[in-house]
Amino acid sequence: MSTTVIEKLDALDEMLTVARLSKILGVPAPTIYLWVSENRIPVQRIHGCIRFNAGEIATWLAKQ
Repeated sequence: MSTTVIEKLDALDEMLTVARLSKILGVPAPTIYLWVSENRIPVQRIHGCIRFNAGEIATWLAKQ
């Protein structure tokens, strides 16, 4: 049985970088940055670095 992207994200208990989220979602990193700049995706800025909470991203994806 294959797991969905949402299930994979739910299983992670960590903060994700743009590069890691890009790989998980299968979209280019510039798309992630665009979504961040347009406030379309939940993001956390930690000391100037963009990070994503895996659980928040899973919830966001489920609502899309």
